[in-house]
Amino acid sequence: MIRSLRKRHLATFSVLLVVLPLLYVLALSVRSEPKIVESLPVFGDDAAVFSIVLAEYVHDAPAFEATTRLVADESRAGRMHLDIVLHERIEAPDVLLYWSASDAAAGGQLPADAYLLGSLQRASRQQVPLPRAARERDGHLILYSLGHQEVVASAPLVTRSAEPGSGS
Repeated sequence: MIRSLRKRHLATFSVLLVVLPLLYVLALSVRSEPKIVESLPVFGDDAAVFSIVLAEYVHDAPAFEATTRLVADESRAGRMHLDIVLHERIEAPDVLLYWSASDAAAGGQLPADAYLLGSLQRASRQQVPLPRAARERDGHLILYSLGHQEVVASAPLVTRSAEPGSGS
């Protein structure tokens, strides 16, 4: 390396040696405080919010033994959730819960119209919101193992005849 380039590099790195720690301390001093949440919202056991039980299903497939209740809100009848109570632990890894208008049992793969409802937790009870499409037509609940890349179970879900004010 040429002597003039060595001198330039030495000067540059000497300046960086002083400036970078100062910039770091300045950045730490001007950043805002993180927001601290006092409490997390409670989902799943809030019976007052979803007090109208529209339908109840008992699924007894070997891979999916559960009771699923279709619940709605009294104040906003269009808002519907699934209240899922697992009877047996699902042994597949990373199970995701989907809703689809078509059944996945035929091909063993997720249908193209599958809508992700969320991850199926290991807890015995959880609530997941239903998409608008599920309120407008009947479909299927599909359990998909992300680890195995396959459908674990599929169960029919009738929502149209269970809507509030539908006469049933």
